[in-house]
Amino acid sequence: MQQKLNAKNAAALDIAAACSGFIYGLELADALIAYGKDKTILVIGAEILTRITDYEDRATCVLLAMGRRSCAQTSDGKRGILGTYIKSDGSLNHLLYMDGGGTKYPTSYETIDKRMHFIKMAGREVFKYAVTAMGDAAETILKQTGLSANDVTLLIPHQANRRILDAHCQKSQYPAERVMVNIHKYGNTSAASIPIALDEARKEGRVKDGDIVVMVAFGAGLPGVQQLFDFESSVLICGDGHDSIYIPGQGSQYVGMGNDLYEAYSAVRKLYEKASEILEFDVAKVSFFGPEENLRQTKITQPAYLFIQSLSLIY
Repeated sequence: MQQKLNAKNAAALDIAAACSGFIYGLELADALIAYGKDKTILVIGAEILTRITDYEDRATCVLLAMGRRSCAQTSDGKRGILGTYIKSDGSLNHLLYMDGGGTKYPTSYETIDKRMHFIKMAGREVFKYAVTAMGDAAETILKQTGLSANDVTLLIPHQANRRILDAHCQKSQYPAERVMVNIHKYGNTSAASIPIALDEARKEGRVKDGDIVVMVAFGAGLPGVQQLFDFESSVLICGDGHDSIYIPGQGSQYVGMGNDLYEAYSAVRKLYEKASEILEFDVAKVSFFGPEENLRQTKITQPAYLFIQSLSLIY
């Protein structure tokens, strides 16, 4: 990214914090700016979970996607982060993990044969932890800053899954109209989910200069992180293209799914066209017009959407 931006004077580093990575990045950027080390820092949330998704595991494959978004922080002193709460619990690493490829299980024929290079998740346990952790973080950050939920214009949670989002909203007592939800469009894009949602909220007019926004996430290592900031659209720089496409898993598919993305983005149309060419039938026609019984046929839907998800790595 530094090379493509021709930012020859900029330092560059990676943060491996999965779904919480974007908030960690903003907190690090805020600290460096406050310390006087830097004036402007570009934080990019990006993820390609499709490369480490096991398509034989329905606990994960119907949720995970990929995407990217970026945000620039500046030292103008007008607006910015009002408070951050960060916590981790490494003892729960067995709930969400990928064994293969690390120092404990280096890549080998054995780790590949045992499918150890894919994300594994204990769904029910993660759900319980996520709802509690995100609720506690929401309460803590408001106490730290002396604000109440009524002062918050918009809550932007990590788009993990809809059940977690609904339960968190109920626990935190934020009304639905003040919670940003777009998982039905893009799936779980990990570190990219919050910046994608923030950009979309800005474009829809749901946040404006001077608004108070809360972002909350949890992820690998099960950190619960929350950030509250005073929004200013002039410091938000986002790419125009959505680099994620989310297709419901087999059994959850419906006629018309993905049509909004197909109509809006040329890159998505290319994916459908290429998949249709390879599979020798019109994937878009089946998806958008049915008949519905065709969507239930494994021989049609499973190869079609695996092709689209794999091809999306290319564009």
